[in-house]
Parts: sequence; C-alpha cells; structure tokens
Amino acid sequence: RAVVQDIATVNIASFRSRAYTYNLFTDYSNDLLEKRGDFTNASYLRVDAENEPGTLGRIATLLGEKKINITNLLQREEDRTNGIMPIAMLLGSTGEKNMQEALSELDGQRYVKKTLRIRIQDAK
Repeated sequence: RAVVQDIATVNIASFRSRAYTYNLFTDYSNDLLEKRGDFTNASYLRVDAENEPGTLGRIATLLGEKKINITNLLQREEDRTNGIMPIAMLLGSTGEKNMQEALSELDGQRYVKKTLRIRIQDAK
C-alpha cells in the first residue's frame, strides 16, 4: 500500500504530465544486459534510510555520480518509523548499467536499510 501511495503522490506532484506504465515483472539481470547491451528507462526508487543529517545529500550525491537525475522527491516526517525515513523518488531516464551500479552502492551504505526500485516505461 505504501509503495502505491508513494507512486501516486510523486506522480501527482510531478511538474510534467506524462503517462507511465509500470514494468514490474521484467527480469533485467546482468546476463541480459550483456546480451542486449545497455538500455534506458526512468525509475521509481524508494530508499528506507536512517533519519540523520546528511543522509538525503549522500543519496543524491551517489545517484548524481552515476549520472542519475532525481526528477521528483517525496519525504514526509509523518512516515518516519523508529528512526527510519522512507524517501520516494522519481528518477529520470538513465542507463540500466548505471542504475544497477547505483543500487548496489546504495545497498552497501550503512545508513540505507532497504531499497525498492520499479522501472518506468514511457507509454508513448
């Protein structure tokens, strides 16, 4: 429920009106990347992270270093539980390889407790 609510809220708050389809069940493993080559898509990313000064900045910096643009972000104080703050983001279209590297690095950070990523495909 929380993920669907975040997606709806972030999309409603988005400054541009675009139609998205959520591609939930496609396997884009590293083997497939090697066979197909890199491809691009936007993403919804939810990061459950420690609620401490600098956490959001570190996450944004890590994404930026991988050339991943945050197009919209939602962080609400009322969603904080036991010192963990969920951060919901819409990310601009980027290469799958960059995204996989960023997720791997995020998951290795002590301040990140969990990540959830959903690929977004333009409905054009």
